[in-house]
Amino acid sequence: MRAFDNSQLNVLIDAFGESLVLTDGSQLNVIFESITVAIDTAEGFVETQETYLTTKKGLMDYSSTFTYQGNLQVVYNIVDDLSGIINVYFRESI
Repeated sequence: MRAFDNSQLNVLIDAFGESLVLTDGSQLNVIFESITVAIDTAEGFVETQETYLTTKKGLMDYSSTFTYQGNLQVVYNIVDDLSGIINVYFRESI
């Protein structure tokens, strides 16, 4: 995959993103996205929505936490497709 340069990343994230403040006080722009996840069980398919965010590589890691929809969230997976953008999967902290 072709990597975005920094200028292209800024245009993409700024055009579609929104501000997110991490628990440590740092602020970054992210794009919230969701996908449908289907699991085949003995009773049939179970579908759910999984929400994740997209941001520039290097701004978040597995120790990042933030509040989303009023709940503290923790990162549990980061997918790097080598484009300069990462998909950060998160879930509610227990």
